Amino acid sequence: MRTILIFSVLIILILISYGCRTVPKKTGCMRGNCTSGIGTYIWDDGSKYTGGFKNNKMHGQGTFLYPDGTKYIGEFIKGEKHGNGEYTWPSGKRYTGQFINNKMQGKGTINYPDGTKYKGDFKNGLAEGQGVFSWPNGSEYTGEFKNNKMHGHGTITYPDGKTLTGEYVNGVLIGQ
Repeated sequence: MRTILIFSVLIILILISYGCRTVPKKTGCMRGNCTSGIGTYIWDDGSKYTGGFKNNKMHGQGTFLYPDGTKYIGEFIKGEKHGNGEYTWPSGKRYTGQFINNKMQGKGTINYPDGTKYKGDFKNGLAEGQGVFSWPNGSEYTGEFKNNKMHGHGTITYPDGKTLTGEYVNGVLIGQ
């Protein structure tokens, strides 16, 4: 009986001491200076940022990794993607260009996994303004875009050199 009592007390002490162990920190500032300097910060959702900080916000050059594998490498100002950067999706789609207030804005290029490519103006994260869209077969549209679609005056040039110039509305040619 005494042996069982001693054994039970030992088990309880082991369980208590195991529960009191210091668990390594898995979120927050993991290394460096995440206030105003260079550091690595991990959020509760698993997002991870390594780079510059200013006033407790991402600032300067850095890399942000999202839990789904999406990655941004570039400039940050006051905690937002702002300046030049590269945004890569798990699918292989990649945007390289300018960002303003966390959105693709200004000049940039998107390369798609299927070989298509858009190079031109962006506004609020969408192709908007002048740009060139290229297909893998060598065809190319040069002209105006609105809301990610050919919209306005533009020309499609085919691999054999033939062209089709006209007005597009929401991606559809309506007049030559």
